[in-house]
Amino acid sequence: MNVKITYTVPFNEIPEKLSSIVKQSLTKEFLSDIQYFEVSKSHPEVSLQKLDYLRRVLGSLDLLYQDVAAILAGYQEQLEISKNGEQV
Repeated sequence: MNVKITYTVPFNEIPEKLSSIVKQSLTKEFLSDIQYFEVSKSHPEVSLQKLDYLRRVLGSLDLLYQDVAAILAGYQEQLEISKNGEQV
């Protein structure tokens, strides 16, 4: 089960926080697992397990990036409002 956790940051720190979230979401180990994935001829079940793991992690990343995109869209909208003379 997934749950959303929210917290508050100052408006001007949103870009840095979102950048940090995206950068921290990918580990070198995970990227290496993708880059060096090979299908085992003698043990395809191991390859299936690894592939399932990669798919689950990518699914989690997709959900995280959807959240980041929604926050970024809200940030952009507030910037537009402030350009039109309203307070942020």
